[in-house]
Amino acid sequence: MFLLVAGIVLWAFTHLVPGMLPDLKKLVIKKLGVIGYKGVFSLSILVAILMIVFGWKSSDTAHLFYLGPEVHKVSLLLMIISVYLLSVANFPSKIKTLIRHPMLVGLILWSSAHLLMNGDIRSLVLFAGFFLWSIAEIIVINRRDNKWIKPEPPTFMRELANIVIAIGVLMALVHSHIYFAGMPVHS
Repeated sequence: MFLLVAGIVLWAFTHLVPGMLPDLKKLVIKKLGVIGYKGVFSLSILVAILMIVFGWKSSDTAHLFYLGPEVHKVSLLLMIISVYLLSVANFPSKIKTLIRHPMLVGLILWSSAHLLMNGDIRSLVLFAGFFLWSIAEIIVINRRDNKWIKPEPPTFMRELANIVIAIGVLMALVHSHIYFAGMPVHS
């Protein structure tokens, strides 16, 4: 469990540094340059992901709660919305004119959906960790950047492409979930 928790903490710390400790970011850039900073950032994220994966595999799976099958439909709805938000976060989209942080909101919904479906200890640590980090990241970014300048809405064709991409990502995740998570997505 230590490795899982340490991975989540490293992930959160690495992402929160630019907004919470801008002087540390400037110091690293001064010493290593922009490319060096990006390298350290990327390496830290890679190490965090590896710690999370190996920590997950080696952690206790004792169950704390089970909410029942009726929660599954709510979880699936949250996942569909989450996948859409995550899929379009880096593209022009109508949702970006409504939600300032679609990727982080998508992670909050992803975490929530998984918390509803998985009542074991390691799931609670992983998904609650990402849930809390996403909220903290939104707060830090909003404080750092202050006013939100909404982007221009995209064309109809761009929005249609976003929907097609999101459906493709959702289908790929549903079909491959058993391979990377060890459990199938039940409908």
